[in-house]
Amino acid sequence: MSETDTNTTRQQRLEELAEAVGGKAPLGRMLGYRDGAFVSQMISGLRPITEKTVAACEALPGYAGWFSRHEKNQSLSPELLSFLSKQDTNEIKRVENTIRTMLGLPLLK
Repeated sequence: MSETDTNTTRQQRLEELAEAVGGKAPLGRMLGYRDGAFVSQMISGLRPITEKTVAACEALPGYAGWFSRHEKNQSLSPELLSFLSKQDTNEIKRVENTIRTMLGLPLLK
């Protein structure tokens, strides 16, 4: 994936994450910012989405692998993707923890 493709994908995933948590301001606060201005600037491409930002987002409860998950989702059935897209973050976390238990992986907190 080229650097341009990576940036575009990160912008899309960050925007989807903001939507998932209730907006840019809540996401900004979750990441330690005062509001959502910095998140808006990253989504619009005015500021880069660094590895540090990716790590901070993926450290949020229920969002492990958020920026790499899209590549893996291509192998999931459309029915499963549709189901997951309608669930709140706690339900998605519960489903992921069920799978992690089956695989012997540590659970998300």
